Amino acid sequence: MLYTIIFFAVLLFVSAVFSGTETAFTSVNEVSMSHYGKKGRRQNIVVEMLKNKGSVIAAILVGNNIVNTVLAVYAGAVFDQVFVDTGILSETVAPVLASVVTIMFLLIFGEVIPKQVGVTFARAWTIAVAYPLKLIVVMVKPVTAAMDVLSRNLLKLIRPAGMPDDAPSIQELLVLAKHSERAGHIDSIERGLMSKSSKFNDLQVCEVMVPRSNVKGISVDAGFEEVRAAFKVDMYTRIPVYEKSLDAILGVLNFKELLKLDNDDIQRFDLRQLMMQPLFVPENVAIGELLERMKQSRKHMAVVVDEFGSTSGIVTFEDIVERVFGLISDEYDVDSPTLMRSHDNGDHEVVGNISLQEISNSLAIEFSEEDRHQANTLNGLLTYLKGDFLREKDIIVHGSHLFIIKTMTGHVASRILIRKQAAEKKR
Repeated sequence: MLYTIIFFAVLLFVSAVFSGTETAFTSVNEVSMSHYGKKGRRQNIVVEMLKNKGSVIAAILVGNNIVNTVLAVYAGAVFDQVFVDTGILSETVAPVLASVVTIMFLLIFGEVIPKQVGVTFARAWTIAVAYPLKLIVVMVKPVTAAMDVLSRNLLKLIRPAGMPDDAPSIQELLVLAKHSERAGHIDSIERGLMSKSSKFNDLQVCEVMVPRSNVKGISVDAGFEEVRAAFKVDMYTRIPVYEKSLDAILGVLNFKELLKLDNDDIQRFDLRQLMMQPLFVPENVAIGELLERMKQSRKHMAVVVDEFGSTSGIVTFEDIVERVFGLISDEYDVDSPTLMRSHDNGDHEVVGNISLQEISNSLAIEFSEEDRHQANTLNGLLTYLKGDFLREKDIIVHGSHLFIIKTMTGHVASRILIRKQAAEKKR
């Protein structure tokens, strides 16, 4: 009887190991294992097996099913014999109760408990069983290879064309970052950087550019003193150079070029010899792609062109960084208005040229496709909705919000107050 109990316990233990290993192995990935503790041979074996995860899972399932089958048959016969020999149950009822007891043992000690332990200590578990698991994978390789071929062919039949793989999406990575912050693996700054960097392909160039009305340029025929004065007044490091108008931008002048000039160079000053070729981009390019173009061309400024070939504005590397990560100021920057400021009463004050996408991302205000077709900025949309130039104290109702014009700069709203319509007192 003792040997029977020992054999039953061994089978139950092996079943528990297989079940826990299956759960643990499916809970880890190459990244988490590569950065877990000190690297050793066991860890390297696990990382290598994770590259062919399907075959390893198949090997575990083969071993687990064999052990569970033997355990179920053996335990059922043992319990049946015990119940009959002791006279507790009749030969008719004993097999039924034996099956119930066997299933309970198998579920509790062979499935539920080991799976809970496996998912809780997934990385430690997979490292602990690395050697025997590797051996089992090799032993049942012929079986798993046949299963792999069969499963791949079945997946081709039922898997939709173009279905994404198991790689995590941006949204899933942000959720992981949130959980990692709660667990203390990363801090709030690191999580914030991940969240903001995910916006690279949500924003287009037209949403971050300096509009044409605010672009400061210099004529290609300008002399040295005029150029120097332009840099001194505007405090820019780069200024676009145009011929006749901003629709004909010929190049970009870097202030460093002026520092290289000696007296003879100043006497025969010619902007055409100093300016660099500009980088032209359309309005609808994602800023992530623009950054890649800037990197390849080694340019920090791009000229934005609309569908008619006219200049819409300019965008610099700093513009992109500031829109995504926040304002960057140095000792030479003139204080500029905050892009968005929230009031205690729930109102939000924004600059007029804020993009509709930025408002949607920050305030969860939805704009229709027609709204986005008519304008890229809040100022443009409100002008379209009013059908005339905006004026101070104008109140425009759109959806469930009120847009109140606070200040104007010329014909453009510079500060706009956004208020939930329900918060407005009825008169």
